[in-house]
Amino acid sequence: MVKGSADDLEKLVMNELDRYAGMLPGSIEAAQKATGKQVVKILKNSAPGKNKKEYAKGWKSKTEKTRTGANTVIYNGKKPGLAHLLEFGHPIVSGGRTVGQARAFPHIEPAEKDAERIYEEELTKELENDT
Repeated sequence: MVKGSADDLEKLVMNELDRYAGMLPGSIEAAQKATGKQVVKILKNSAPGKNKKEYAKGWKSKTEKTRTGANTVIYNGKKPGLAHLLEFGHPIVSGGRTVGQARAFPHIEPAEKDAERIYEEELTKELENDT
């Protein structure tokens, strides 16, 4: 072995780790944005109800930078309170009395499961593109 080769190897490994760490925040943010857009499309297509236009069109995603990276939030801007009622159902009240139970239309939880898969795919794609 050549003298100093361990030092050279250490420098090489550290340079690669630094390069990879520098790519990571941008890749994560790009994967989050792409995932948010795809999940919004899924939610718009799976929104329940006969007259779902306004509710379905209200789905949006927003990616904000934070101290530690970025956060992506998916929300309904037009009918924010309706999302919970549709997802889980709710009591039907008439004249102060509960007269029934509206059934649940789970559409957010399946989209959340899709989001996990999509995020993994997008992050892998971003990291492969950056290397």
